[in-house]
Amino acid sequence: MDPAFSRPGEPPTAFEEQLLAGVQMEHPTSAKDLWLLIAQQIGLAALVRVLDQFGDEHVWVPSRSGLLKPLWSQLRDAEIERLVRQEGMSHRGIADQLKVPRTTVQRVARARHGGGPPRHGKQRR
Repeated sequence: MDPAFSRPGEPPTAFEEQLLAGVQMEHPTSAKDLWLLIAQQIGLAALVRVLDQFGDEHVWVPSRSGLLKPLWSQLRDAEIERLVRQEGMSHRGIADQLKVPRTTVQRVARARHGGGPPRHGKQRR
């Protein structure tokens, strides 16, 4: 048994792969156990690339929805803006087409078009 360890930027060695293969775990009891379980699930090569990116930094780990929903929001908002500007669709029509609440369409349209239509009546100063 020759303990050959890889360095950052290198793929894992056969020795490291053997070490991981020898780990028997069903329920992790520590953060380190959880990382080993993740390595078994996604592969050690993928995990060491992630670890190399972070080094010894303490990181915040987002939820699945916390990572992906903002991407959807950006696409949805851009499509709402396109439909308002290029197609001239009503807010109700856009909401029906995109299957989102009309208030979402109104909020995005207001935010993207300088705060919405001008107000009538007295202005506060």
